[in-house]
Amino acid sequence: MNKRTWWLCTVAWMALIFFLSSFHDLRSPLPTLWDTLLRKSVHAGEYAVLYFFLWQALEKQKNRVLTAMLITLAYAMSDELHQGFVSGRHPAVLDVCIDFTGALLAAALLKPRSERGLS
Repeated sequence: MNKRTWWLCTVAWMALIFFLSSFHDLRSPLPTLWDTLLRKSVHAGEYAVLYFFLWQALEKQKNRVLTAMLITLAYAMSDELHQGFVSGRHPAVLDVCIDFTGALLAAALLKPRSERGLS
């Protein structure tokens, strides 16, 4: 895919995250512990995908990894701020940490690939 397509994927993914954050309750019928684990895993996964899209869109940019990481972190923080305005939701620093962990996992998985010259 070309750079423009990766940016389109990035913006679309950000819009999806924003949309999902607009719901006041995303709990599942699972027992509380399993529901929490599922939701936190989805948080990490959402931001791993966002990092991947940014990493692809920034392909030829110097400091690609750092730039993608900082944009992902900023978006995670803005998402939590947004949730502060949604009835039934609240911002949580822990969620930003979980989101950032997802981005770090994606970066760790992509680094060996890029070092082999497959980026």
